[in-house]
Amino acid sequence: MTRPRIFVVEDEALSRAGVHHYLADGFDIVGEADNVADAVAMIGALVPDLVLLDLRIKGGTGVDVINQ
Repeated sequence: MTRPRIFVVEDEALSRAGVHHYLADGFDIVGEADNVADAVAMIGALVPDLVLLDLRIKGGTGVDVINQ
């Protein structure tokens, strides 16, 4: 069975590290971003199965990422 591919959008390094810690055993974390522009570009390129998206990030909000 293929492990789900997760992309993390979080601007706090400690929070990103926590996500990696809790998900690393069951999921493939294929990328991460800490701002809207990088998130939009990388999600489009990597096409993950799931995006864990922080509401407040550099350059806007998680809603901005969803809308783009």
